Amino acid sequence: MINERFPKDLRVALAVTGFRANIVVKRPLLEALFNIVPVARAKAEPLEHESASWMDSASGLREALENPDNKHKVWEASANRALFTDAASALMLIVASELERLFRETSVSLFNRGESTYAPNICVARAVWSLANQYKHLGEWRQNPDQSRADKAIVRTLVDDEMRADAAAEFLKRGGYREYHLFENALISCSDNIVGDGSIPASGRAGMPVVTMTSVP
Repeated sequence: MINERFPKDLRVALAVTGFRANIVVKRPLLEALFNIVPVARAKAEPLEHESASWMDSASGLREALENPDNKHKVWEASANRALFTDAASALMLIVASELERLFRETSVSLFNRGESTYAPNICVARAVWSLANQYKHLGEWRQNPDQSRADKAIVRTLVDDEMRADAAAEFLKRGGYREYHLFENALISCSDNIVGDGSIPASGRAGMPVVTMTSVP
């Protein structure tokens, strides 16, 4: 925690530096979660397509589950969907916690900061924040139509349906983040130009250290 006795400009500079450092230090974890998403999705979707006809009726599903091979396919499809859904959502939750920390320590609104997403007028910070809240409160959203209207509108704009359980994974897919470093660049851009006095770089992407899974003890 930054010492509140420091001058405000120094506190803000430390907060921005801390945000960038935290994203870099967490790269092995964040990148692992990011990379799980397309792999598990690629396993789940063909199996779901194959088993779709079994899901049309209770009798069809019962019959499918009596066949060991078909039973395994149903199980594997469900498990991989849960995996990529939760991996993408965990990614959003971790990043949202860093955005919350940056806001708390700088008092600078982040909802209009960062790279633009594919959706008009929605930047990456706002997208991540709303997707994280959607995952945390999806059950409550389904029970209360009036809850979190702003976040619901953001998620609806991003993925067409604010009640999609896999909204975070769909955002990553539609966003065109083919590799993790593209997503990381978008995250780091949320801290651009908060400090403009030259005490720290306005952009945090230049000279960022390389951290990979192999460097973790």
